[in-house]
Amino acid sequence: MCHQNERSRADRLVDLLEDVGSLAVVCHDNPDPDCLASALALKRVAEYASVWDIEFVYSGEVTHPQNRVFVNLLDINLQKVTSDAIDGYDCVALVDCSIPGRNNSLEPETEVDIVIDHHPGHEPSAEFVDLRGDYSSTTTIIVEYHRALDLPLDAELATALLFAIRRETLDFLRNVTEKEYEAALYLHPFVDLNLLKKMNDPPLSEITVDAISNAIQTRTVQSAYLVATVGRSTERDVLPQAADYLLDLEGVQTIVVFGISGNEIHVSGRSTDSRVDPGGLLEEVFGDVGSAGGHEDMAAAQIPLGLFTDVSEEDEDLIDIAVRIIERRFFRAAGYEDKDIPGRPR
Repeated sequence: MCHQNERSRADRLVDLLEDVGSLAVVCHDNPDPDCLASALALKRVAEYASVWDIEFVYSGEVTHPQNRVFVNLLDINLQKVTSDAIDGYDCVALVDCSIPGRNNSLEPETEVDIVIDHHPGHEPSAEFVDLRGDYSSTTTIIVEYHRALDLPLDAELATALLFAIRRETLDFLRNVTEKEYEAALYLHPFVDLNLLKKMNDPPLSEITVDAISNAIQTRTVQSAYLVATVGRSTERDVLPQAADYLLDLEGVQTIVVFGISGNEIHVSGRSTDSRVDPGGLLEEVFGDVGSAGGHEDMAAAQIPLGLFTDVSEEDEDLIDIAVRIIERRFFRAAGYEDKDIPGRPR
């Protein structure tokens, strides 16, 4: 049974949507299953309110194998964000992000009407805001709307929603709350287990295997901290995959994996140490030269290549210089002096 405040939130959302003819659902950059499943679930709520002109828009790329398989299996139609496209819709919703221009390619001055997100942060400006930093997935929030409104649930959507919750919580092992368990229990009877398995076990691309191999070979370990690089890669999503893989290394609790993609250095951080805040650590390490942020146990950062290209234009030299600088900054922030940093395995 849903609480009264969930019914109230869902009713307020439906009331807002009943007055619009078209809806743009804006996903964050490089959308993951939590974002995409939330968009699908919001679409069903909008259809309940008789909104039929609905489009999913995003920026970045969908390159992570699980994300690609998720989009392909569910035949999700994603459109690139453009100002003209957004302006043409009566209503704009942000899912799994909350501020225009932050982790999405909307112009910062874009007016949005609906914000639904589980990441903690400042209260955004919108007519309908549901921001719950104590939840572990945005999908969980919108599942509660479905329950409150007693919406019909088909196997494909139920499977997408359950997979998204599982993925966002690392199979209920990361920051999971009782709300995720409640949502999973509600979804389970409708789930297509064969479809769930296909989503869960995508084939690894050669690019991903090569990236993980590079990270293994270039790793530097100091106590429970590890730094590695995948080198240059066309797919940024290989970074979190390499980080997740190396996090299983015995004795390692906090990891930074980085690589060069386009004109930026991208960094992925992971930690199983409750005393370490990866987002805060990456902000300390890279905040003065780039941008960083994240959750309690995972984080990311971006650094413009301009910081390094003045030193060398040769790709291998550039990577080697980046390794030395990032190692030095990271281990120093972790409390180790330069003299304590061991050499990298070759």
